[in-house]
Amino acid sequence: YHWWDLHSPNLLARGFEGDPQAGRYAVVSAFEVLEHLTEPLAWLRALREQTGCGTFITSTELYRGALPPGDWWYFANDTGQHIAFYQRRTLEYIGAQLGLKVYSRRNVHVWTDRPLNRTWFELVCRPGVARLWAPVARAGLESRVWADSVQLAERQP
Repeated sequence: YHWWDLHSPNLLARGFEGDPQAGRYAVVSAFEVLEHLTEPLAWLRALREQTGCGTFITSTELYRGALPPGDWWYFANDTGQHIAFYQRRTLEYIGAQLGLKVYSRRNVHVWTDRPLNRTWFELVCRPGVARLWAPVARAGLESRVWADSVQLAERQP
């Protein structure tokens, strides 16, 4: 992963800054971002052009039918930070405008120009499955904690 955010300083991922124009990225993730955007289609279109990315992994709560009642928890009325709310058909519309297919499970959404095995996606997004798959995903990988901390220390004045 590389970090990049136009609106927030990098407080937690120093040394891992990304540059969307530096090269092609295979996947861009944007968790808990969509509900803060006034123009999500324009934002995703620009991000796709900048990064050359064909897959976006995002998260946001969806609603069905009529707009939920005013006390719906996801409105986050106390903060006023959530300004956009989505239905499945909205995500599909955005995807179609970008030439991407949408896969959704609960609050995880993948827009991609590649075929995705729906059964696999549904399985991976089930609660508790990540905990079961984590040892498999980590197999053969070494911790980066020490190497990353050395790298960051070498960059400090």
